[in-house]
Amino acid sequence: MQNISNQELLTLIANTPNLQLIDVRTPNEYDQLGHVAGSINLPVQTVQEWAATLDSAKPTALICQGGVRSVYGCDYLASQGFKTLYNLTDGMKAWEGELSFNTLLK
Repeated sequence: MQNISNQELLTLIANTPNLQLIDVRTPNEYDQLGHVAGSINLPVQTVQEWAATLDSAKPTALICQGGVRSVYGCDYLASQGFKTLYNLTDGMKAWEGELSFNTLLK
């Protein structure tokens, strides 16, 4: 696992078309606090359920609110054979990029 900064994640997103960008916060955090565009919300609490749905050969970046839950997610994915893992240091609380929000259509 490699810890990366905001700028490094932005560069990774721009230059890695097969990047799996996973936000491991709760659905409420993901929807209400905003998220990185293109990220998929897969809560770390259920990592054992969703890990097998990802491609372990593709580079994978994990994001959480403070940079701790994503470390746990990276550790689990590494134990499952994932080789190229990135953790956003300090998570979304320090994110300087644009935010996307989910809105419900009424």
